[in-house]
Amino acid sequence: MEHRTHSPGTAEHLLQLFDSDGSRAESVAAYVRAGLAGGDAVLLVLTGEHWSAVRTALGGRAADPAIHEGRLVVKDAQAALRAFMHRGVPDASRFDASIGTLVRQLTATGARLRVYGEMVDLLAIAGEFEAARELETLWNQLVTIHPFTLFCGYSAVSFGDPRSAHALRALCAAHSRVVATSHDVLGTFLLGAYR
Repeated sequence: MEHRTHSPGTAEHLLQLFDSDGSRAESVAAYVRAGLAGGDAVLLVLTGEHWSAVRTALGGRAADPAIHEGRLVVKDAQAALRAFMHRGVPDASRFDASIGTLVRQLTATGARLRVYGEMVDLLAIAGEFEAARELETLWNQLVTIHPFTLFCGYSAVSFGDPRSAHALRALCAAHSRVVATSHDVLGTFLLGAYR
């Protein structure tokens, strides 16, 4: 996956469908590496299992200095979701109080910010496609106020049923760019078939 350098104030919202945890780890690690090499702050909101795989792909303890400096912040996706979900849908004020506050803190230094998130993936895995779309809308509103690069990762298997085609089209429309790689055969097929 190509990870371009972005100038301060640039907003981009990416979507990728992953076939495997290995593909996800490699893509996210490349995204993190490019950001840290460019002096960006990086926020990862992912499951503990995926953070472990990404950390390994980054070279194990190689990410520790960026974590200690506050340039790399890692949050658990399940806990983050619990902080702002209300009755099965994302609550805008709770989202701003949790995720919005974190984004403002990370952009306050003037550094560019890269975010990788898979809270939407957790919702899609549970079949909560409308809640995932609403969460993407909240992210888009936040990106407009505090420009940053947002990379959303979804499991391709969540969209394997043709009945999910409408949901995938709506989610793709919520992003500025959809990314496909040769490692994600199912994800690439689904993006081509359902878009």
